[in-house]
Amino acid sequence: MKYFLILFYFTTIFGFLHHPELAPQQIVKVGKSKVTYINDDGGYIPISSMFPACDSEGRKKFAELTDEKDNLLASFGGFLIETGNKKILMDLGLGAKKVKFPGFGFVSGTKYLENLEKTGLKPEDITDVFYTHLHMDHCGWTTIEKNGKHELTFPNANHWCSKEEWDFWHSIDFPTLQNNDIKPLEGNIKFIEEGQELAPHLTVHKAPGHTPGLSILKLEEGGKILWFTSDIFHSIIQFKERQWYSVFDLDPKKAEVTRKKFLPEFLKENSFIANGHFSKSVYGKLTGEDGKFHWEPCLEKECELNMKFFKSEDL
Repeated sequence: MKYFLILFYFTTIFGFLHHPELAPQQIVKVGKSKVTYINDDGGYIPISSMFPACDSEGRKKFAELTDEKDNLLASFGGFLIETGNKKILMDLGLGAKKVKFPGFGFVSGTKYLENLEKTGLKPEDITDVFYTHLHMDHCGWTTIEKNGKHELTFPNANHWCSKEEWDFWHSIDFPTLQNNDIKPLEGNIKFIEEGQELAPHLTVHKAPGHTPGLSILKLEEGGKILWFTSDIFHSIIQFKERQWYSVFDLDPKKAEVTRKKFLPEFLKENSFIANGHFSKSVYGKLTGEDGKFHWEPCLEKECELNMKFFKSEDL
């Protein structure tokens, strides 16, 4: 019995240590601007389901990023960007729901508004909402139910996305756009173009492939650049395996071209990355060269972009 308890103890401890962790609410500063990650929960996804090109060797290679059942942990959420007099939300998480995807398992939201409240802001304070794209885990808190009706959660905000994204999802029978979650956006959505400023120092850049109208943001201030990469990447795995498309990519070849296009920008000395799907930390620095990269995540609750990052193993 004694030896069983010892074995159980170490199995439990090391099993716990091996589990990935959801990204916490973290703050980084870019010049005078402040960026806060707003978590909305997440879920486990089998690595070979997320990346069809991942075989047994791939599972071994990236075992540190999965649990004992080869499941990746994906965070869901978005970013609060406070710059000048603007209070901008980039992406709105999954929403107050738990969803099961066949072959993937359950993913859940529910925490977005609660975590936004921790910043000291109310929904009425938000000036702009920017959708990188209109997948359900990025626009889930568009509306809330009040008195039996769905109303915009952020009533005073301008709501933005690319016209290509809006037109594509309205050209097909897609449930997210047909239900009450996003229906009130019709007539309230504004379209934004390549290179356009959403706010001072904050520009929009098209990154098609994952969806036809996927757009990302670039915040450049004080000699530093923070790229909000959205679903160009679903995991740090794709820094190394750029040919590994996500099963959710609508045009895998175009998505790969986009990853290759932006990678040199992300590797610049003054560039950093913010990605709401990463586990453990959504902020970090990519260094190295083709075939030998380091991902250095920000592990502090609050940090400047010139902080010393925890240096990971080669990807």
